[in-house]
Amino acid sequence: MEGWIKLYRKSMKNPLMRDPRAWMIFCWILLTVDRKTGKMTLGRKWASAYFSMNESTFYKAIKRLEKKYKVVSLVTGKVTIKYTEVCVLNWAKYQQQNDKVTTPVTIREQSSNNEVTHIQEVENRELRNISKDISYGDPDINLVIAYMKECLRLPALDESIRVNRMYAQNCLKKFGGADKVKLLIDATATNEFWSTRVTSFKTLYYKAVQIISSNRDQKFGVTRI
Repeated sequence: MEGWIKLYRKSMKNPLMRDPRAWMIFCWILLTVDRKTGKMTLGRKWASAYFSMNESTFYKAIKRLEKKYKVVSLVTGKVTIKYTEVCVLNWAKYQQQNDKVTTPVTIREQSSNNEVTHIQEVENRELRNISKDISYGDPDINLVIAYMKECLRLPALDESIRVNRMYAQNCLKKFGGADKVKLLIDATATNEFWSTRVTSFKTLYYKAVQIISSNRDQKFGVTRI
């Protein structure tokens, strides 16, 4: 979430700016996608809830961004009922350039630059506190975290974002990918005992064997003493 994006003045002439819902969502996407790839995986349910918006209204706005305004694409094969992978088109144009400025910087310019840097740091701190549901980084980690919240009906996970992402990655490595982790989450959601006790990926990681074992007992009607 560090760094910044470019917002061009010519955006005022783009009809997208006169579509408030689509414009708001597009700006949020620019601030949320992985800064290296310009991609993100979002869950329509929590994303629409973040904007206090109907799921259908949110999805129609996303489709307008793709079809009408042509500023994003929905990655083929990665669009489902619940999850969508979004890619910002021409992502490099929105990024800061690394070219070194060779012209001397005046005292006034340096003061102005310091002020801009300070403002950006404040904005970055505020953005980090806007929502713990904002997605970034590895798409598979984003996917399984969003899937856990959806299946277990958790508005937010216990533990910090960093801890949940670390243990989500551990789960992906241990169980062999996102599909296997989703199956484990499904097993947790349908388990009478564990469905209310797993509230973070750390718990899921350490209790996975017990959850699988408990589900087998539940399936065959075995009662543990």
